[in-house]
Amino acid sequence: MKQIFYAIIISTLLSGCAGLGKISKTVNQSTETIAATPQQHDWLTINLPDSAATHNTFTKGQNYFVPALVYWGWNSTLNCEIAPYTSALLVRNAIYKAADELQLKQHLGDKKVVINLQQAPGKFVYENKGDVVYLLFVTVSDIKESITPVPVDLQATYELHSPVDQTFKATTTIPNQEQKITNSWSSKKGFTRAHLNSLNLEAQRMGTELVKQIIARHGSTVSQ
Repeated sequence: MKQIFYAIIISTLLSGCAGLGKISKTVNQSTETIAATPQQHDWLTINLPDSAATHNTFTKGQNYFVPALVYWGWNSTLNCEIAPYTSALLVRNAIYKAADELQLKQHLGDKKVVINLQQAPGKFVYENKGDVVYLLFVTVSDIKESITPVPVDLQATYELHSPVDQTFKATTTIPNQEQKITNSWSSKKGFTRAHLNSLNLEAQRMGTELVKQIIARHGSTVSQ
């Protein structure tokens, strides 16, 4: 009876390749609602990376299922990449917000800023794995569901243009600080959204850090 009970649980967990379709559906629905912040300043331009990829992509990774007499084991993974345009859009929105909050214009005086985003975080691996061993009087199980970010750093170049046609160019990299998360048995939809929220927070941190770097490096050059 216990084996039948566990078989039902495991069959539910494994249905649809461990719900990989639900993960991709949630990611697509969540990213569709991301809107661009309109450019409000003629002194600050932020360009998104050139990319032909306009849609999120999902590729199945390692997948296996072992339904033995006294042992069941499985591992289902999905490699996810948010469209580069969308992931960079999160950073661009964050830069506009940070530029206003940190008063970038006041620090740089009459200079104009052009920021070219080259890559931004947006890749992660979803994994559902488990092991169930049927012993004589007890069943031992270890079931885990996790999302592991692929540590893509923010890479960008920026240019400062002065009224006298002097241009300063620089390249910068903001290291990725995303962390792996493990599902505490909420729904797959809620779990995926939790990761996407963390990604948004990381994009905000990166955008703010980029603005802080520009201020630290060039704020002292404000016209005297």
